[in-house]
Amino acid sequence: MTKTSPKGPRADLAIASLSHDDPAVVLEALDRIEESGDARAILPLLRALTRFAPDATSTVDLARLTTRITTLLHTVKAPGAAAELLHAMDLPEFTPVRNTIVAAFWNAGLDVQDHLDRFVAVAITGESSTTFECLTVIENQEFWPVDAGAAGAMRIEQALSSETDEYKRAMLEDIARELKERADVR
Repeated sequence: MTKTSPKGPRADLAIASLSHDDPAVVLEALDRIEESGDARAILPLLRALTRFAPDATSTVDLARLTTRITTLLHTVKAPGAAAELLHAMDLPEFTPVRNTIVAAFWNAGLDVQDHLDRFVAVAITGESSTTFECLTVIENQEFWPVDAGAAGAMRIEQALSSETDEYKRAMLEDIARELKERADVR
């Protein structure tokens, strides 16, 4: 006998369907995924998102598929969703969709107050578009621990001297300023 999740075999089947090679099967599974509200679907959703890029030869509207997956990720409220997304944020296989992962935190209103250091690290090391998403998470998180904010601001200020992208540099400066204001550090 196979063990199924508390959400039932239907949720397990939908999650398994996300790894199918046929985009139509994946698209069909998304309704069941949405109903189940199972955080275990997050990594398979991200894998599907990285696998399916719209092209001229597909019979299924891949843009619709990727938009639907992104919408599910941006509205995820399942218990454990923040932990799954934090895990995914660090996995190299998800580098192409890291912006979507980071954006999911603020779009879904997930509480990540104990993980400021992770967003600071991604803001520093990521591309400018990822830094923008990190800035948005940092601005929209209601509370950051004061010590973490001060440490994050200091870490960003140290990284500024080696940042050559002016756009990214401006966003890093905005993050440092936001964290200093919240930590009341001058």
